[in-house]
Amino acid sequence: MLFGPDLSVHVDREEDRHYVLTDLDTPETVGTVTAIRSVRVRYARDPEDERVRFPVPGSAELTEVDRSDGAEMRSKGFAGYLVEILVSGAE
Repeated sequence: MLFGPDLSVHVDREEDRHYVLTDLDTPETVGTVTAIRSVRVRYARDPEDERVRFPVPGSAELTEVDRSDGAEMRSKGFAGYLVEILVSGAE
């Protein structure tokens, strides 16, 4: 779990914008974006293979983003965005 207990984060859907892990049969989600946060994590070397790094559990840091020119994507440890969406008709 990347998000520690001090962060009130619940992820109920994920989307791979690079289409590497995307299920192409997944229906499109339509809604209004209500918040965007960039996610940074610390990485550690795998003790069995130092060429491999993995995200450290509980190391995620969230930063509110109003708009972006992509600068945070070039920062150390950038892992992606956490986007909150209000979906019409959803409870």
